[in-house]
Amino acid sequence: MELLKKLGNKFQKPYHELGENMAKNRRKNAQIAVNQLSSIMLRYNEIDLEIVDSAARQLISVGKRHGVRANSEVTRLICRFCKKSLIPAKNARIRINSGRIVTTCIRCNRVYRSKISQR
Repeated sequence: MELLKKLGNKFQKPYHELGENMAKNRRKNAQIAVNQLSSIMLRYNEIDLEIVDSAARQLISVGKRHGVRANSEVTRLICRFCKKSLIPAKNARIRINSGRIVTTCIRCNRVYRSKISQR
């Protein structure tokens, strides 16, 4: 409570009223949040499924609100239809079919197809 009194009400105002520096920090803070949520998504074997699903939902909302996106390795682990995580063998089926990776969300039966890059 004392900490909030020291900080004042500056966190309750919209960003456009806080000044230019605070608005610039907004994007930087969003990038930090995306990095932390991405690390949670990538450690899906160690963490509870509900926490990983929550991180997936928050990654989508932070990306939409602040324009800061996660890398493609992380976004492949999110079902954009039901906004939950796609964990292979738990709630996603992954098949390799004639040069394509076919990922199916078991919860909502949404199918994602991507090409296999040839190196």
